[in-house]
Parts: sequence; structure tokens; C-alpha cells
Amino acid sequence: MRYYRQLCNVYDRVWAKDAKMVSVYLYLHCCAYVQDGELHGIKIRRGSCLTSRTAIMEATGLSEADVKSRLKLLANYGEIIRNSSNLGTIITVCDYDNYNGSDDLFSLSLSNQSPNEVPSQLPSQSPTTPINRNNSITVNNNLRSNFFPSKIERESKRAVVEEIRKLYNKMFDGVLPVWKRITDKMVNKVDTCITVFSRQAVDMVFDQLKHESFMRGEGKVNNGFKADAFWIFETDNFDKLLSRYELRLKKKQQQTEQEVKPQQKQSVGVIGEEVQTPARLSKEEYERDMRQAAANGNAQAQRLVAIWDKEKRTKI
Repeated sequence: MRYYRQLCNVYDRVWAKDAKMVSVYLYLHCCAYVQDGELHGIKIRRGSCLTSRTAIMEATGLSEADVKSRLKLLANYGEIIRNSSNLGTIITVCDYDNYNGSDDLFSLSLSNQSPNEVPSQLPSQSPTTPINRNNSITVNNNLRSNFFPSKIERESKRAVVEEIRKLYNKMFDGVLPVWKRITDKMVNKVDTCITVFSRQAVDMVFDQLKHESFMRGEGKVNNGFKADAFWIFETDNFDKLLSRYELRLKKKQQQTEQEVKPQQKQSVGVIGEEVQTPARLSKEEYERDMRQAAANGNAQAQRLVAIWDKEKRTKI
């Protein structure tokens, strides 16, 4: 039987209002190994667990898309680290020790007690042994910085959001609903997207919106839907738009490569190190150049000249 410190600080996180993310995060905490172990030949460190999307779906009741997006967001927030293996994904909870302490403080062996009996005291500790609180202090300071920012930090965030608001209204003037004012809620939404992704990601998402007629209210099946700033900066929607931008960019690069390759294949004669196109030369000039290249030792030109000479002998 083991005792765990209550996960009170979970609800101090930026993403704490996302119930689905909290559910996935608590599941990973519950599955994490209390001490180093091994499963099917795979070494698993304390604070890590071997799991899969299917297992998380069954435990939490979430869909595969929800589990995939929440794991990605938790990794972007720095809450977990994911490593692939042959049997599944090894997920490490980064602040596991801050909640569960060390084995000697928070795990008790009850081999000599009945299952329902509560131990009378924790394992003995020397009163002179100092307790290391550096980790707790660091976590508390980070939380204080995130949730009680200074006036300068608040003004800085608001200035960034104001810049993005002006860009949005300029790019989508008359196309999408106007972003009239900046509220604290919008500042938090935009700041979360910039923290999880990047400031450059905002420009990418805006560019993607220009290529999606559905988001602009066009088409017969959208029932009058138009994406507005509040909808765009929802973390899930922002992530989907960014993924579609990356996919579109990848397809565009592939098309460019396919267009370049045929142009590179329009080479025939080699004179020294220069490549000439047959269409630019007359038949006599082309034959003369090939014979000169054959005399210089070009193997392809030698084979071509041999074929010409054979054809001439046959005609004679």
C-alpha cells in the first residue's frame, strides 16, 4: 500500500480548465512506476509508465483524437516526455517527484499489518536531517510568475495581443468578424497559443485561413459559420489549423520538386563539362559536337558515333 501527496497544484496549471487534459494527466500519474522497474525486458524509470493511446482511451473514455491532442499539448507544456518502444509509448511525468516525494517518505510496507489498518506513524527521520525544498520553491515561483504576473509582464502580453489583433483585422477585413477589443480571456488564449506553439505559428495559421473558404463562410454546407478570433485561438482549433498549414506547405514543396526534375532531365550531349540541348543545334552541328566529345573520351558520345558509323556502312 502506498500513500501519495494530493495533486493540489494541478488546478493551478494554465490548462486546468480543460477537463480532458486533466483526466489524461491524472491517469499518467496513477500509472507511473513508484520505483525503477522492468516490463517485458524494457527498463522503466520511476515516474514513467508504458502505455498506449488505446489504453488511455479505455481508462478515460476519451476519443482517440482527444487523447492524441492532449498528449501533444502536455508534451508542449513540458509536463511529460514521450519515447517510443516496440511495446508502446514510454511516458515520463516530469514533476512526478514534486507530488509523490521519495520512496522512503511516501511508500510504506504493510506486510505485518492487516489490509484495512492505517499505520500509526511514518518512517522515522532524523530531526537534524534538512529537507530539500528547492524543487518546491522553484515550482511555486514558476506558478506565481504564470498566474500572478507583474504589471510589466501583463502590459507586454497585452501589447503582443494588440499587434496580433491589428494584423487579424487588416488581413481579414470584410472577410471574417472584426476583432473589436481585447479582454483578459483573449489575452490568456493568445498567450497560451504563443507559449505552446510560437509567435510565428500565429502568422502560419492566419495564412492557412486565407486558403480555407469554409472558414470564411463560403460554401453551401457551413450553415453560415465564420471563424472569429475567439474560435481561432482555442488551443484545439489553433493546433488543427497549424497542422493543415504544414500539410499544405509539404504538398507545395513536393509539387515544386516534381516540376524541377523534368527540367533537369533535358540534357543530352556533353562537351567537356557543358550540357547542350539537341533542340538548340542543327543536325550537322550536333553530330560534329558528338564526334568531338567522342574523341575526347566521352563514353556516351562514343556509343552514339559508333551507331551512326554502323548505319552509314549499312546504307553503302
